Amino acid sequence: MQAFRLVMVAVLGVLVAVHSEVTATDGWVVISYLLGTGVLSATVLARYRSLALRAFSISLITDGIFVQLAHDRLGHQAAVDVVVAAQLVAVCLLASYRTGLKLAVWQSLLIVLTWRAQESGLLHFVQMAGVDRESAAIGDMVMLWLVVLTTSVAGAINERELRRRRYDAEALERLAAALLTDDTSAAVRERLRRFVVAELGAARAVVSPRAGEDGSGSAFLNLAATATGATLTLRLDPRRDRALDAALPGARRLAAIPLPTVGVQRELVFLVLDFGASRWRSARVERRVIASATQAAATAALAMARARLMEQAQRAAVTDGLTGVANRRAFDEALAGYERDWRERAVPFVLALIDVDHFKRVNDVHGHPVGDAVLAVVARVLTEQAGSRAFVARYGGEEFALVMPAMDTATAAVIADRVRMALPEAESPVRVTASIGVAGVPEDADGIQAVVRAADDALLLAKRTGRNRVVIAGPDTQAALLQHEAQSDRT
Repeated sequence: MQAFRLVMVAVLGVLVAVHSEVTATDGWVVISYLLGTGVLSATVLARYRSLALRAFSISLITDGIFVQLAHDRLGHQAAVDVVVAAQLVAVCLLASYRTGLKLAVWQSLLIVLTWRAQESGLLHFVQMAGVDRESAAIGDMVMLWLVVLTTSVAGAINERELRRRRYDAEALERLAAALLTDDTSAAVRERLRRFVVAELGAARAVVSPRAGEDGSGSAFLNLAATATGATLTLRLDPRRDRALDAALPGARRLAAIPLPTVGVQRELVFLVLDFGASRWRSARVERRVIASATQAAATAALAMARARLMEQAQRAAVTDGLTGVANRRAFDEALAGYERDWRERAVPFVLALIDVDHFKRVNDVHGHPVGDAVLAVVARVLTEQAGSRAFVARYGGEEFALVMPAMDTATAAVIADRVRMALPEAESPVRVTASIGVAGVPEDADGIQAVVRAADDALLLAKRTGRNRVVIAGPDTQAALLQHEAQSDRT
């Protein structure tokens, strides 16, 4: 404001020099004005905010008095009116719109006061002689109010847009920070969906692949796949967008934004926003909203790629690379969990140990690649026959483990026998059979070590009594093993 005052004084000085003679009084008025407003402006450096605000308000009141005196000193002319308008615009933009409105009231009051003072003879300005003061005052007030209102409205609209953009930027920053805590792709998708609904005004949103689970495509998403940015439509075609229409029934004013592909993942995924039916005649969606949604989708795509890498790393840490079932580490952790369920909630479980019969002969005769293929077939048969509730793991070498929770030993033995019968019939490079030992908690053991020992004893008995059979652990398992070993020694 102080810099503007210097420019304003310079412009008024040129106008005075052009239209009349500069007097000593003019000089003293200008010097007093600049020094007074300069001192008042310097209070912004003080610690006390209230003092600075009061001093700044007084400086603006002083501006109004000086501008009105300059206006009457130079007479009613366009150049001076421009200076008055510029001063009001400067206050609106540099201070605040409310301050500009207050100053317009003050300036209107000064116009009326100088008009009445000149009529009463208290003030006399040669340049205003012969001017219709009433018409001039009305014209000046109309001009300054038009300037202030126009500047305030335009500035308020612009400031509102800037505040929206700043809020969107802050919301996107919060989204990016929150996405760092999500470890799975599903969590990233859900957070992105909640963000566009809560922050961008979407009625509903889904993160959808280009093709549905049944393989059917979407005409809208196929169109969006060919676009470089967001694709908009007023409604979906239920026949050509069946899966998407089922996810967003009755959707109106939709936008599809592709999530950029990151890394080796090639699945084309879209953020689809449903803004609902428009309450107004215009069905447009704000460009700001689409831009923010696009940036949110890009941020989520990076988080999703990171989550997928973490999921792959976690999966690799607990998965057997050859067979695709759980590895020994995952088996130990799972068995500990089943034991906790038994001790805390009395949920029984059964352990079956499966050993491929004569597997060394398969490797020796057919080679290790065929042996690896046989192990993969065994893992597949176990997974198919045991059901979704069972836990399948590679225990070591050609041995597998099958844990069946909330089940008694007799029922588990039926499932184990079903596995045994399905294995020779499976499509495999070499026909193989398996021996299986079954033991349960609490029927045959009271903890992890005991149930593993009991299942292992039952497996040994199955192998030593002819293989390709299921043996259930029991109190006589150990005695039967010893008896069979004695018979083997005698023969």
